[in-house]
Amino acid sequence: MTKTLTVKEATEKWVGEFNRIPLSLIEKAYPNMEDIHILSTEKECSNCGNNVYELNDEKEKVCDSCDEVHEFYDVYGFPMWGTVWTFGDGLDDDWIRKNLDVVADCGIWVYESEELGIFFGIDGAGYDFYENHWIPLYEARGLKWHTEKEVI
Repeated sequence: MTKTLTVKEATEKWVGEFNRIPLSLIEKAYPNMEDIHILSTEKECSNCGNNVYELNDEKEKVCDSCDEVHEFYDVYGFPMWGTVWTFGDGLDDDWIRKNLDVVADCGIWVYESEELGIFFGIDGAGYDFYENHWIPLYEARGLKWHTEKEVI
């Protein structure tokens, strides 16, 4: 009998392959963020700073607070969680570059530097990262390392 994996267990295995980097090391290496490219972070309304919006029929961002179409800009800086990660596999790097909007929808901020390549973080704390970020990313990535039924 082969052991089955739930989506959460499969996600935990995948995330376990990521390289964890203390954010403090990144901040020491890049004190001014000049050599870091922000690929995806939270977006803020150019008018009021709100970060919640909906897309209208023309795919324009309508600010929930202003109730008008405004530009939304990347938040400049690092996420609040004290760790960032790099993938253990370059295929994931290629996928993330092609799917930045999908990754942003999973609540993951993405950066790139010449030395590290792609690295990413989560701007949050005090809740289940697996439920809110890692499992949605695993599913968006299209990974199928799980089985919902036991294989005999």
